[in-house]
Amino acid sequence: MPNAAKELSKLTLKIANSYTSEDRQASTNREDVITPEMVAYALAGMGKHRGAYYLARLKYSLDESVRQALRTEIVNYCIKNQLLVNWINSKPEKALKIIDIAIYDITASTECQSCQGRGHEVINNEIIECPTCKGSGRKQFGRNEKARMAGIFPNAWDESWKSKYPDIIDTLYKWESIFISHVGKRLR
Repeated sequence: MPNAAKELSKLTLKIANSYTSEDRQASTNREDVITPEMVAYALAGMGKHRGAYYLARLKYSLDESVRQALRTEIVNYCIKNQLLVNWINSKPEKALKIIDIAIYDITASTECQSCQGRGHEVINNEIIECPTCKGSGRKQFGRNEKARMAGIFPNAWDESWKSKYPDIIDTLYKWESIFISHVGKRLR
């Protein structure tokens, strides 16, 4: 999987000429900073992929203004695809908590120690997907960390939360793949 931050950086360089000197000056006088405006520009035209758009803005420019919109997109996706329906209807605070944990999991910048964030390892001159992070390049949060974030005991995570989590995090990974693909197409 290509590194989305690098793809956005390349796109930023490609579109830098479309920014006025005043715009560049406003972005803290550093051209290597990825601003919310640059990410929004890079992702323009995503149309129906609003969840992917909001995820990219939150993850790569730390644009907190879209966090609530991302949560809403995830809830709507869950309802449409019959995920977390019981929790959304009867325990909305639990549904939002597991969504927030998944958002944090995918947006936290914690590099996998096994592969140093590359997503792959070289063993016997062969490139293989990192078994620790499963190719994401990021440290995966364990059950104890997720339970702590949810404010529950680890065994409670295992009993009722763990089975619901993969649907949410897999959706976010799918959306990440969508915006990486979109940025890659814009670079061609």
